[in-house]
Amino acid sequence: MVKKGVKRVRLSLFYVVLLGAVATVAAAELYLRQGSVSQGTTQSNYRRLADAHRPFSVKYAHPAYGFFFVPSDKIPAKHGDGVVDISRLGFRGPGPDEADGRSLAFLVGNSVVFGFAPHDSLTITGFLNRIQDEYFFVNAGAPSWVSRQMHDRVVQELLPYRPALIVFWGGYNDASVAFRAARSGQRFEAGRIEQPTHPESWLRRFLGQIVPRITDRLERALLRVSATPDQSVDPAVASLAADAFVDHVLDAQRASAAAGVAFLAVYQPILHHHDHRPPDSVEEEQRVFFDRFRSEVLFRLEADSLRMLDLGNLFDSRFEEVPLFTHGVGPDLHDQVFVDRVHLYVPGNEVVAGAIYNGAVARSSRLRWSQ
Repeated sequence: MVKKGVKRVRLSLFYVVLLGAVATVAAAELYLRQGSVSQGTTQSNYRRLADAHRPFSVKYAHPAYGFFFVPSDKIPAKHGDGVVDISRLGFRGPGPDEADGRSLAFLVGNSVVFGFAPHDSLTITGFLNRIQDEYFFVNAGAPSWVSRQMHDRVVQELLPYRPALIVFWGGYNDASVAFRAARSGQRFEAGRIEQPTHPESWLRRFLGQIVPRITDRLERALLRVSATPDQSVDPAVASLAADAFVDHVLDAQRASAAAGVAFLAVYQPILHHHDHRPPDSVEEEQRVFFDRFRSEVLFRLEADSLRMLDLGNLFDSRFEEVPLFTHGVGPDLHDQVFVDRVHLYVPGNEVVAGAIYNGAVARSSRLRWSQ
């Protein structure tokens, strides 16, 4: 009888501890959720947009590009109540078959081109299609892509459409991949890309559904613990990365010229290159690395007689201070330019579209835009 009584006590204690742990986790999750909501509607609106875009940043293995969107037979026609509309061919918004008499143009690039926007019409291509009516721009942006992948898509997939114009966008991801590799002590490899996303375990999916805020915090903590200690970065790596980037741009331009297609290269706006940026928003070693990468890209392309439209510090000439999204605060979704160090929100997309339009007129007599 005594042994049974001891077992009952131990079992009772176990259930008390278990219920206490569940209650603690539930309270922590509720606290984190209320913290997000208490920061105002901009944060919850930002979270809604981020959640809608998150599935499209998953890197599915692809034989030609290394990784791409979800396999074509699984792409939904719409996602997030129309926030993101991606075709089965991997274009955000209207595809090539919707040109409706305009000359076809592709804007190929990374996640900034893909766009962090509440509607497809508010991406860079959406604004480009509003401000002129000669070209019909198709959004060929893919999150996390570098110039090697953009080059391959131009040559293998986009030129066969026989477009009138290719706009080749980039800069940040090539420099970022090189910087992170150098900082972790890895040897530079031309054409390095990020790796496809590993499938989530059943436990991660379960926890992500039940306690998403806590799961997110735990994952970030584990990444910090497991991260390779930072090393001093050799500035020469920036030059090697710039050379690889330029090679991809030039080869894409030559392939376009051989097909009779006009070509415009664009260096994207990045917070690092702006003088008017929030204090301490960019680590100095990284800023120096990115500045060297950019200057060498522009110098070499100029030497090869390909003038690149440089939008690196575009917003310095338009704003006394570049608005920046800071984690835990959330962007002002009415007039925000950046939502982080590189991604743009709707006002930034609109300004960039205007700069591409004006830059195309000013820099290339081969491009004919309607006025």
